[in-house]
Amino acid sequence: MRLIFLSLLLLVAAAVIVRADGISVSQSLDKSQLAFDDSATFEITLQWPGSQFAYRFPQPLDPQFEKLRVGRFESSVTSKGSGAGEITYKTFRYTLLPLAAGEGRIEPVRISYLTAPDSIPGEVVTEGMSVTIAAPPPIPEQRRAPLVWVWVAVWTVLVAGAVAAGVMIRKRRRAVPPVPVKTPKDKALEELASVRKEAGEDLKRFQAGVYRVLADYLQARFDIRADELDDQKLVEAIMGTDLPAGARSKLADWVVTARMDKFRPVAGAPGETLRRASDIREMLETT
Repeated sequence: MRLIFLSLLLLVAAAVIVRADGISVSQSLDKSQLAFDDSATFEITLQWPGSQFAYRFPQPLDPQFEKLRVGRFESSVTSKGSGAGEITYKTFRYTLLPLAAGEGRIEPVRISYLTAPDSIPGEVVTEGMSVTIAAPPPIPEQRRAPLVWVWVAVWTVLVAGAVAAGVMIRKRRRAVPPVPVKTPKDKALEELASVRKEAGEDLKRFQAGVYRVLADYLQARFDIRADELDDQKLVEAIMGTDLPAGARSKLADWVVTARMDKFRPVAGAPGETLRRASDIREMLETT
């Protein structure tokens, strides 16, 4: 009997250790009461021991909301410690806006992952959450003018507006030259020059700016939303574009490396930021 009890005790202890050493999930909602013209922040944080590459997330999150919509989405990955003591945190942040008064619901979110390097699948699930949404403020009543005078006022405003608009359009056509439309490449080149100038020899600051420039370029030209994709999905999306093969590989490497450099110590030799800026500019100008 004592042997059986000790065996069960060891089994429970082993199960706790597996759970503690694996991936865990936590969540938070910064408000329980929400005004109709306000917003709430919903966060999901994954934590695991090891580096950022210990787990991969093959599918984007698909949270379901009731009486709420997503106004903004952000994700980030950070690591603390090093070696055997390294701990990684991956955070998904949603800014939620009300759609209707009442109880706003956040349904449980399933998060699938693969362990590296053996690609063993796993899944964690958040708990459902709710927030009470206040009714919108009433529209103040206005005194009604007689219907005839309302129509007179409407037509007067329309006619005066049409005349003023015509005059303004003619003046602008004569005085202001048309503004050239900038392509995604033009915008990226301008922003890259600004990032290089502001960062100087600070490689970490330069890499943070480069990631933003290339992420905006990918979204504007190919509708690839880098902020919503993990590293593997981002590389696959870039490799599926119509860029030349060499340019696709370089672009994928630059974006992923720049994103990782935002969250880890980096250092470069003198002139490193200038060299990287020149390589990126050459790729943009020739594709």
